[in-house]
Amino acid sequence: MAVMAGWLYYDSDKQDAATACYRDALAMAAEIGDDELAAHTCLNKALQTITQAGRGKANPRSALQSTLRAADLARPRTSGRIHALIASRQALAHSLLGDRSAFDRSIATAWREMDLACDREPLSQCPDWLQFMCHNEVRYHEACGNAHLGDASKSTELFERVAAERAGQRNAANYRAWFARSLAHVGNITDAITEATDVIASLADGVSSSRTLRVLEPVRIAASKPYHSGFRERYDQLSVQA
Repeated sequence: MAVMAGWLYYDSDKQDAATACYRDALAMAAEIGDDELAAHTCLNKALQTITQAGRGKANPRSALQSTLRAADLARPRTSGRIHALIASRQALAHSLLGDRSAFDRSIATAWREMDLACDREPLSQCPDWLQFMCHNEVRYHEACGNAHLGDASKSTELFERVAAERAGQRNAANYRAWFARSLAHVGNITDAITEATDVIASLADGVSSSRTLRVLEPVRIAASKPYHSGFRERYDQLSVQA
């Protein structure tokens, strides 16, 4: 419950509350010797730190440390999905540190572990919290990493593929938000606003996620023309409600 509450607070962009929940989850995992819970929490904490680091509010080295701890905890486990997720989060931390070679190594590991998981690990045998992990999630991490490393063209290409894949409603909205953001970064404001408008519609229709709304901030900034006023108004209205 603590790790789930932490993720919900993270998604709602209430980072102090998320941190407190993750601290409680780690303490309880240590008390009962639950290494899987501890690894799960470390990976969630790494994602939170990566998000905050992207805003200049955290050190990506802390995220890397969380992934290394998760790797130690998960070492006895055969689940390929957990190792793919660890490598994906490590890749993001390396990208924020500006280390292209380490990023490339980690993302290659993530792809390899995901391939092995699909070949050898039926989804029904995978823990519930890892069932979201798939090739498209690795691609999403790769796209984010390329964005952090300044390769906007490669990032946009990958985000387009990510957004085109079938996903749950919440993940689909987040993927399309990142695609819209990447389009804005390469100067394609018209298509960025088109994509972002669809995301705004999803967020207004029950997919409550302040995290996803914040991803769209660069699109909101780029929507500077008079004929963008409708998008700006819808975005600002949701921002007030968030």
